[in-house]
Amino acid sequence: MQNTVPARGRGLPLLFLVALGACLLALPAAINRGPIYFFDTAGYIRNGSVALEKVLGLPAAAPVSEERDPANPAPAVGEDANVKWANRSIYYGGVLALGDALHAMSIVVVAHAVAAAWLLWLCWRLLGPALPRPGGFAAFCAGLALLTPLGLFVAYLMPDMLYALVIPAVPLLLLFRDRLSRLEAAGLV
Repeated sequence: MQNTVPARGRGLPLLFLVALGACLLALPAAINRGPIYFFDTAGYIRNGSVALEKVLGLPAAAPVSEERDPANPAPAVGEDANVKWANRSIYYGGVLALGDALHAMSIVVVAHAVAAAWLLWLCWRLLGPALPRPGGFAAFCAGLALLTPLGLFVAYLMPDMLYALVIPAVPLLLLFRDRLSRLEAAGLV
């Protein structure tokens, strides 16, 4: 079957819609004046930092202390330390460790927001009204950011956000493959 992606929503309008949606989805982070640190965030940073040190030779982040992990002021020692941090993803942790080293953790929130907004735009285009006008899509994103946990997931420095994106991505890929461009399908994969 021929690709039937409408011309509307490509180029500048698409960038505008995704940027607008991302800004609205990042409202909880803006209200918080920065990303929201979960108690596991320090573990991700630590594991990612150790991985970056081994692979790229970058210096590891400072050990977890009260200043770096206010949710857990008593750092684990000995075997407890290995159990506490051992099961955190080094891949997501590497991204957080880079953000931490650059003092730019908000970049992670921006990446979460852009990924979520793009996926929501795809849902809006494929399942929503016939014309994905900016006002309707903006209201949709604002409603999701303020009335559902999505805005908090975007603001949290946790990989849980990525798992949440799989839920709509898989059905879109399976049910609407013929209406997706190759680039959109690759993005969903």
